[in-house]
Amino acid sequence: MQPVAGAIVAQRYRLDSLLGAGGMAEVWAAQHEVTGKTSALKFLATKYTSNPEARKRFIREARAASLVDHPNVVAIHDVIELDDGTLVMVMDHLTGETLAERLHRENALPVQAALAIMTQVVSAVGTAHAAGVVHRDLKPENIFLVDTGRGEKDEVRVLDFGIAKLASGAALDGAGSLTATGSVLGTPYYMSPEQIFGESDIDAR
Repeated sequence: MQPVAGAIVAQRYRLDSLLGAGGMAEVWAAQHEVTGKTSALKFLATKYTSNPEARKRFIREARAASLVDHPNVVAIHDVIELDDGTLVMVMDHLTGETLAERLHRENALPVQAALAIMTQVVSAVGTAHAAGVVHRDLKPENIFLVDTGRGEKDEVRVLDFGIAKLASGAALDGAGSLTATGSVLGTPYYMSPEQIFGESDIDAR
């Protein structure tokens, strides 16, 4: 399925507007036809519909995020497979901006603001590690600052567990290991040396 405004997804979500797009996915705001609740729908790009590895990564993103029960991790509510094979992830709809966008606009953050953001990130990541999930792509683009409309401090959500590693003991690891020794996944400026060298035993450290 190629998402377009006004389309009905799974007979219950009406697409409103495109929120963002990357190489592998598009994210749309959508309204539930019955409840009226707004959600974010993430579509695996059409060109990857028949790609087994891309499909496994998409599903593992949902599984990894769902394993981490924490208020600062984006909530995943469902994964839908449409009749044509398109995979759709149903997530909380967030209003605000990424930390990358904030830094681009303000150049630097006051120490107290940075601490308020990063303590929430550390708490979320610590909970993920305790659940056997290593994010592996933690960067400003994947840290979302929620606009609560209440004028309070930023509420953080850690996004995009698309290349997360699930420890062997983590539940629901049906996707198996998708990273071979020597392969490199992540964003170079934010990767540990072990990740850059393509080591297969990346852990919380």
